[in-house]
Amino acid sequence: MEIGDAVGIVEKANAGVPQDARFVISVLNGDRGPAHERRRFRREPFVAPAELEVLGDAAPPRCSVYTRDANRWGVGFVTQHVLPVGRDATLRMWISAEQMLMVRSCVLRCREVLPGWFEGAVLFYEEEPRLETPPAGKEHSTP
Repeated sequence: MEIGDAVGIVEKANAGVPQDARFVISVLNGDRGPAHERRRFRREPFVAPAELEVLGDAAPPRCSVYTRDANRWGVGFVTQHVLPVGRDATLRMWISAEQMLMVRSCVLRCREVLPGWFEGAVLFYEEEPRLETPPAGKEHSTP
């Protein structure tokens, strides 16, 4: 399953994303054009509730995050929790009605962007083909 196939699922999941989290995501997305993109693999918008569990001693418990975008190597998110950068973590998010993605990752970034809101990203330890962006010109089907 490609991330584009989950559009209907994401729209339904979007209902689970609080209005203030959607506001923070919209502020962060702003007017970024292709010139701003520095990633090797472009991320596709993917707004959905998810959970992030940071592993190890003195780690915060599993916390709620709201994804902003995703690709086969990572996910960007917003949260109301300060997360320790460089720590191992497990990300859990639904990518279809029947399929939950649970992937080991590392907290790459976590910084406050608005009072009480943090923007962050996780980097997957292994490529996740279920989040593959389809080649240009390929149309997405919705479930």
